[in-house]
Amino acid sequence: MKNLKIEPVRHPDQIINYWKKEKLVVAFIIIFGLGYNISAILGPIYQGKLINALLRGDKLSSVAMLAVTFMVLIAAIQLMRYLKRFYIRRFANSTSATMRLMIYNNIVNKSYVQLENENTGDLMTRALSDVDLCVEGMRKFTTEIFDTGVLMSSYFIAMLYYDV
Repeated sequence: MKNLKIEPVRHPDQIINYWKKEKLVVAFIIIFGLGYNISAILGPIYQGKLINALLRGDKLSSVAMLAVTFMVLIAAIQLMRYLKRFYIRRFANSTSATMRLMIYNNIVNKSYVQLENENTGDLMTRALSDVDLCVEGMRKFTTEIFDTGVLMSSYFIAMLYYDV
């Protein structure tokens, strides 16, 4: 995080601009989010294949190959999950820092007369609590899109494919 560059955002009152500012991070979130949630359905499928191979009494070599494939698949799924979560947190941290910069900049550039009319508690709430709530909402929204929308769509498509 020490290389995190905090730069102002045009039109900081529009949430979409914070997404636009972090294009590369958002691209990684999309790539790893899709990868994780689409491949997450493969875990139970390969687990079932492995159990079926054991119950059928398949050769040890084919069961071992399925077991290794299953373990590699689970490791890849968990790596994509880690990377998705890493980039979501990175986006949240960067957005939080940028929002705070914009609020502090706004406060510092107010005139003395404008600041006299402000309550100290309101300024602190805006700088701390409001930013945290907004960023947490953005983070949860991103997570829920993938963990609910993409994952459920993947399960639905898999069920259609397997004709359940």
